Amino acid sequence: MSLYKTINISSIANVQEDRSLILTINLANSILEQWCLCLCLLYHGLTDTVQVTDNQTLLNIQLGKNVKTSMRGLVFRQRNGYLITITKQELEYWLSFFLKYWRDGVAEVDHIDVELIPDKTVSTDEFDLILRVDKFAPPVSPTELYRRLSKL
Repeated sequence: MSLYKTINISSIANVQEDRSLILTINLANSILEQWCLCLCLLYHGLTDTVQVTDNQTLLNIQLGKNVKTSMRGLVFRQRNGYLITITKQELEYWLSFFLKYWRDGVAEVDHIDVELIPDKTVSTDEFDLILRVDKFAPPVSPTELYRRLSKL
């Protein structure tokens, strides 16, 4: 029996440029709690798949058991969309980002850019998944960035 949770969103933007494909998921505040809960279920093995759909494109997100830890994830073409398998480390990063966003009401940046390695079923050399949020902190100046990094 396959366990999955589905999240309906308004749109999944699909942009093809030369030999690269960019999919953008806009995660509105109205679905943020559901998104965080689904990621937690996936992390703890309580669901096999998180499905994200705009009723045209279907993204199946799974924890990849055979994905090398040196990569963020893989992508495979499916009938109505894509199967995305990510590493546990990548899922932990997503959880940290989105749970902080939910807690604070504002994200540190406006998106996460996930560079996935496309399988031969995907007719592109590069595949980027962009997870975009509604509310984010304003960008910092290079001087402020240097100041913050020098404290580490």
